[in-house]
Amino acid sequence: MFKNNLIVSLRNLVRNRLYAILNLAGLTVGFAGFLLIGLYVIDELQFDRMHAKADRIYRVVEERTSPEGREVKTAASSYNLAARSKSDIAEVEEFVKMTVFGRANVYEKDIKTAIYEPMWLCDASFGKVFDFKWLQGDAITALDKPNNVVMTRATARRVYGTEYALGKTVIVDQFEDPMTVTGIIEDFPKNSHLDVPYLVSMATLDGRRFYEGLKASDWTSNYFTTYLMLRPDASPVVATEKLNSLIGENLPDDFTATLHFNLLALPDIHFQGAGIEGIGDRVANPSYVWIFSLVGFFLLAIACINYINLSTARAASRTKEVGVRKVVGADRWQLARQFLIETYMLTLAAGVLAVAVLQFILPVFNTFADKTLTLNVNSSPTLWAAVAGSALMTALFAGMYPAFYLSRMKPVVLFRNVFIGGRWEVSMRKVLVVTQFALSALMMIASAVVWQQMKYLNTKDLGFDRDQLLVVDINSGDVRRGYETIKNGFSQIPSVQHVSVTSRVPGEWKVIPRVAVQIEGRGDASSLAWFIGADADFLSTYQVPLLEGRNFLEGSIADSASVLINETTLHVLNIQDPVGKWIEIPSVAYIGDQEQMEAPFHALIIGVIKDFHFQTLREKIAPLIVAAWNNPVQSIDYFTVRMTTDNVQNTLAQLEGVMHKTDPGHLFESHFLDDQWALFYEEDVRREKIVTASALIAMIIACLGLFGLATFTVDQKAKEIGVRKVLGASTAGIVGLLSKDFLKLVVVALLIASPLAWIFMHKWLDDFAYRIDIEWWVFVLAGVVAVATAFLTVSFQSIKAALSNPVISLRSE
Repeated sequence: MFKNNLIVSLRNLVRNRLYAILNLAGLTVGFAGFLLIGLYVIDELQFDRMHAKADRIYRVVEERTSPEGREVKTAASSYNLAARSKSDIAEVEEFVKMTVFGRANVYEKDIKTAIYEPMWLCDASFGKVFDFKWLQGDAITALDKPNNVVMTRATARRVYGTEYALGKTVIVDQFEDPMTVTGIIEDFPKNSHLDVPYLVSMATLDGRRFYEGLKASDWTSNYFTTYLMLRPDASPVVATEKLNSLIGENLPDDFTATLHFNLLALPDIHFQGAGIEGIGDRVANPSYVWIFSLVGFFLLAIACINYINLSTARAASRTKEVGVRKVVGADRWQLARQFLIETYMLTLAAGVLAVAVLQFILPVFNTFADKTLTLNVNSSPTLWAAVAGSALMTALFAGMYPAFYLSRMKPVVLFRNVFIGGRWEVSMRKVLVVTQFALSALMMIASAVVWQQMKYLNTKDLGFDRDQLLVVDINSGDVRRGYETIKNGFSQIPSVQHVSVTSRVPGEWKVIPRVAVQIEGRGDASSLAWFIGADADFLSTYQVPLLEGRNFLEGSIADSASVLINETTLHVLNIQDPVGKWIEIPSVAYIGDQEQMEAPFHALIIGVIKDFHFQTLREKIAPLIVAAWNNPVQSIDYFTVRMTTDNVQNTLAQLEGVMHKTDPGHLFESHFLDDQWALFYEEDVRREKIVTASALIAMIIACLGLFGLATFTVDQKAKEIGVRKVLGASTAGIVGLLSKDFLKLVVVALLIASPLAWIFMHKWLDDFAYRIDIEWWVFVLAGVVAVATAFLTVSFQSIKAALSNPVISLRSE
């Protein structure tokens, strides 16, 4: 019986090639989109789950409240919290503490091959807790001795030209002694929050005075990123309580802030790390997982609806087949099985084609989305089971209604070749069409709003001119000490217009310090402000307007105690006539809470500058203090060069040449500032393109469904059209008659989709401090596109019917 059903199904598909191709195309495109988004969502949900003990690993999060009531969350803690947790807390099986010592110059023998990357120091227990793939070396012992280094494959290749570097010597310029490479690990996965170029053994710090001081008494700093691996049956709640008790028992008497610690589960870091300093840049909003999941299911649902519409439209050509089968004894379940087999055959073919399509799409998508998604024979059985299950459920969902719809018809009606569709059948088709276009319109409106917001972010006036600004890193003491010589050399290059040196730059990708600031002698509580050190050319280079007072004086030693403040700082400090007022900066925070400076920085306000955006547009403009380049808070770290667009590569070569005159081994690192700003919104641009592509796919599939329904309607009204033509109806009149019902459905879909889209997109825009208003024309544009697309789709069949010979439709059978 099954063989017979299979043969009949193949014959029907071959006989009705057009419908088979349309169904196959719709299911393939829908299933491919569903699988691609599904792989993306699964990858997001699997963040940090590559470790066998991931569910037992927690990252320590410190919540510090200052005496003034300021709260700061930091994914870091003190030395002794980590070191004593294993011995004092029974629930803790193992711990790992890590700390970053800034960027270091890493090279083998020739300084010219140097790389500058953050230097992380780490405990020997790294390999016991985390299950990253080790290519060379012993995970357990690689970091157990001083002067040991573990590199990623990519770092080893950059330093040595090969990843086979075990046992080789490397120089890290922050340490005097050469180090030995004791391990090579595979590059960190894209779905891991950890991504460090190399690890230096923590034991390398043994014997150094500051490190021994931390061992002896550090219970209050937040220098160390700490991971605790709990025992299999341990309660994280109990461990957290004991952790806080341990800290409470050891805090020094003169410590005035309040500390509270929480444990953040390793798999939760990706979605729950927002607002916690020190987590890194791989934190995501969990709502996007739900959004993309819905988009994926929308595509699959639209494809299934498309199949249902096309199948019911094709039912008119199968009436005699179904009638004959019923007359010779076929029951309803046998007929339903026949139609379901056809659906499963098409779905199977669509699934195979979708997987094949993915093999071409995934490399491009991975580059675009910064992922390493795969779907091949090496993929996990669970993933393949999910793919197979999705295909089976798609076939069942898409084929069930047509199968039972066709099999329920009575032979006497079937042999008349006339469908008597009740109101339920008609309403069902209308609901399907409305659902298709509502989902499509929803995605169209969403993509339009996201595109507008991205355009707004890229074109909004930031308060300074970021075009043609080249930022050059200062990576050595020689360059920092010889900055004046280098700056003068840069200025002599014809294509260079301005040069400035700063400690940080607007759009900074590193940490911008925050300082506590108060008006000297007024006794007010201090306020927090961001802090940048700069020279006298900062304002002209960045083209930031000076509103009152004066700029720094070139070469003035006295200005080392002078500052400029922005308008927001003026309002926060609540001062009138600020020029000439003295402020006091008693503490600074590079990460986490404020730390007292050795001596408060007393500074004179010499000017007020216009507010400008030095952070992303997700944050409102904050208080900013611009101090002289030789301030006591932070030293200079960048040159910023404003240059013309003439022969950019030649200018870069000249800049590098000037730099190498001062430090021949200096690795010239530079980037254009507008490129850095674009990186801030890279994820948003990716999401915009994914939603836009999904909306386009959804509209195409929806139009296929509408085409099927139009075909069905034309077949149903063939005699009516013939009579109208005989009575003198025009082609335009018939096209309008056949099209208006479909266009009404599309309008209803738009009325449903528009308020939903407004609600969803308004919520999305709330993430931005500076955002667009959703304009009415977005909905009108989406409506025009949807109606026009629907009309073109329907008019093809309508015009064909209107131009047909009425004799054919009216003749007696």
